[in-house]
Amino acid sequence: MKLHYLVFIPLLFCILNVKVSAQPSLFTPKGVGGGGALFFPKINPANDNEFYVSCDMSQLFHSTDYGKSYTQVHFSKLQVFNTSTYEFTKDNKIAYCNFNDGNSGYPVKTTDGGNTWKTMANYSVANYGNVYRIVANYNNPNQLIIGAYGDILFSNDGGASFRLVKHADSNGAGLILGGVFWDGSNIYIGTNDGLIRSTDSGASFSVQNTSGIASGQVIWSFV
Repeated sequence: MKLHYLVFIPLLFCILNVKVSAQPSLFTPKGVGGGGALFFPKINPANDNEFYVSCDMSQLFHSTDYGKSYTQVHFSKLQVFNTSTYEFTKDNKIAYCNFNDGNSGYPVKTTDGGNTWKTMANYSVANYGNVYRIVANYNNPNQLIIGAYGDILFSNDGGASFRLVKHADSNGAGLILGGVFWDGSNIYIGTNDGLIRSTDSGASFSVQNTSGIASGQVIWSFV
């Protein structure tokens, strides 16, 4: 019994000592991202010194001096995915983003320059699934397009309502929102199902006949 007792005490002391010494006493900054991967920097069209960049660890970083320094949007205000972008508009109080709640992504909007973000209640995650991309019309803050897995949706009233632009030709492939070109009343959307066009400010959309893309090739990114 004495032998067991003597062996146990040093062993217990070592375990406690390891646990105590394992706790960090000091944290030091390791740069934007902190080790996470960074995605989709979005530059303010009115000020190319300002941009936001999202991280796959839910942070959204902000720079106003073209990357010389960064601040982090507080997690209690906004958390993001690696698919999230900060969508600027010409009204510096209005912007859009894709919120990361740890489960499903859903669109949010700020009308006070990012101090608060509100859910767009009429976007149905149950019907459309996670948001993969949001693209806002910088010159018209009321217009935005959302890409879900198999659907692209359009809003002409700042996210108060949405209507279907197109459903995927193949549920297996989904519908990739590669990008949007806003040109007054003309709206062009590059997708893996072709080039979708509206000539009436989004009242109607149709797939445009195009040439120059080889058979079996599709649009992945559109800028």
